Amino acid sequence: MVAGRPPFQGGMFEVGMAHLEKQAANPAGGRADAPRGLGQAVLLALDKDAQRRPPTATAYANLVGAAASGR
Repeated sequence: MVAGRPPFQGGMFEVGMAHLEKQAANPAGGRADAPRGLGQAVLLALDKDAQRRPPTATAYANLVGAAASGR
């Protein structure tokens, strides 16, 4: 895990509702050891709007690779 914890915490119902209704916090926020842009790449993959998510696993891998290399 990038953040070292799940994106949402609580009981099963609260976590399920959070997955449906809330945007996760930046998982790399506050981590100096995380490559710049990695948190944003993860948040893009978790976006509630499918049109904003990377369209394929390859596109997501490229996004994460770019973030990891500082591009």
